[in-house]
Amino acid sequence: MKTIIRCYVAGFAIALLVAFWLISQVGSMAALNEVAKQGWSDLEARLQHRDDLISDLVSAVKVHAPNEGEVFTAGLNVRLQAVADAQGKLAAAATPVAKAEADAELTAVLGRLFARAGGLPELAADTRGSSAAWRKELADAERSITDAVKQYNEHVNLYNMCIDKIPGSFFAGLMGYLPREKFELPTAPAGEPATEAQSD
Repeated sequence: MKTIIRCYVAGFAIALLVAFWLISQVGSMAALNEVAKQGWSDLEARLQHRDDLISDLVSAVKVHAPNEGEVFTAGLNVRLQAVADAQGKLAAAATPVAKAEADAELTAVLGRLFARAGGLPELAADTRGSSAAWRKELADAERSITDAVKQYNEHVNLYNMCIDKIPGSFFAGLMGYLPREKFELPTAPAGEPATEAQSD
């Protein structure tokens, strides 16, 4: 009789330990998921800040460009429209992969805008002082985004590893913990710079 009781107690203790272990695993998944969510929110906020800077630049260019003649203004308007289209794609992108692709496109068209608008004399009198000042402010925003991308991707890696390994892989999907996408910037084709933002 005592042996049976000891077996029940031992079985109960083992079941309790397993339950606590599973609960801790679920807690880890939940915590890592929240950290990844927060990282994504931070990244989106930094992307939005840069987008606001770009909108300010576009507004300044629109104010000063009409003084430069029809041919110059026509070419500039093409680039302004490309920036607006790229900003729209970035705003509409819902997933990290789509945002990364839209971000790369925006960086490229922004470089072409600087190449065209960088010589506007009136832009030098704008509140930021010069085309170089605009570039510095946008470069600072880009560095901030790069840092946020790195942190977000690290959090996503940890979370995805947690739900891929045993025991997480057994019940992660059942509990709604699905793999997260990383924010991966597309690589530039061979021979092309990743950004044209420093062109004049």
